[in-house]
Amino acid sequence: MATKLAHQQGKSRDMDVCIAKFEDSIDNLKKSLKSLVDRDLPGLNVNLLAAVNDYVACDDAFSESKVINPIDKIDAFLCEMAVNSIYLSGYIH
Repeated sequence: MATKLAHQQGKSRDMDVCIAKFEDSIDNLKKSLKSLVDRDLPGLNVNLLAAVNDYVACDDAFSESKVINPIDKIDAFLCEMAVNSIYLSGYIH
């Protein structure tokens, strides 16, 4: 949904960065799921952290160009979910 919303915002260099980073985050989250199934907890955290970095990179693109990010709430929500997932992974034994 985030990628779809980003596409609806119109064409810009900053939004292109966000779209690319959202696509990267999907790959990282898929790897996270595989790591979870395989009980590879270090791999799980590495891929979740990579997803967090993808969301931050979207925000950074707008910050660097001094333009307001029209999808900042989505970035923040996705980042929070990934960070919470990292926290919860600490409870997996």
